[in-house]
Amino acid sequence: MSPAHHHPANGYGHQQEPAFRASCYLRAFTAGGDNKIINIFNIDRDGYIADAPVRSQCSGDYFYGQDQRLDDAIRHVEETYGAEARSLIAGCSTLSRKSAFVLRSFWVLQHLRTEAASVRFAQMTRQLADAIGEGEGFAMSIKEAVLLAMSFYVDQLQCTDDLDICVVRNISGVPFITSDDPAVLTNRWHFHRQWHLTRSFGLGSTGMIGLLPLSEDLLCVLYDPELYELASVNGFLETASSDDVAMLNEHQILNYHANLYARDANEHPRPRCSRPASARHPPARPRCAALCGGR
Repeated sequence: MSPAHHHPANGYGHQQEPAFRASCYLRAFTAGGDNKIINIFNIDRDGYIADAPVRSQCSGDYFYGQDQRLDDAIRHVEETYGAEARSLIAGCSTLSRKSAFVLRSFWVLQHLRTEAASVRFAQMTRQLADAIGEGEGFAMSIKEAVLLAMSFYVDQLQCTDDLDICVVRNISGVPFITSDDPAVLTNRWHFHRQWHLTRSFGLGSTGMIGLLPLSEDLLCVLYDPELYELASVNGFLETASSDDVAMLNEHQILNYHANLYARDANEHPRPRCSRPASARHPPARPRCAALCGGR
């Protein structure tokens, strides 16, 4: 699948289509945590944008008014995530079953509705239309792709029922960063198989790993307990290793669509391999974090 080409419309590397990120998620990465301004590394500019308004990075009321049940479900997931995230960031030391479910629910929501995921889905329908000789009417717009993906939300959430969840507490002094496609899906077991170049994986695949930074100091890991083992205590795993944090941040660098975010402008890591405009997502095989050692 060929990568999308970006056409900045507002100076922050955005297309005319809106981004699909909740402000409740980005709050922890805004300057001062006040949800007003955020520091960005933008791939189109190949540079940093300090103090960008956070509202320019969020979905606003994009979904609202399309489907009331869908709107209500999205609001509920976002509101419950916001409350749980605040509790975790405030120093909660035990991950409850409720918190784990909320984090898993929000990870799936973000995985399905980001601009990058929607662009990929829309491109897939266009390629299918070309393959079967159908016209443009068969291919989906980004907006249609998002709405369809969200209609699969409950089914996709159920695919993650058997995953364990751990929150990594970062005490290394190197902060976690996030991106405009923060809910990373990877699979260490898959990439260690000889057939990984000819087969893909998804939410229901053996060996799945999901990653989502929650703040500079916390990161959520969803993982297949049949293949990976994390030495967590009460659902938390502490790391003082800057190498572990750098590897977890690397997943955001490999996965981002246009923007990386950090709370402090000085914390932004520049991607080690600059991606040209014609190759936003080169064929990369992201590694699972060293924290997820296979059995």
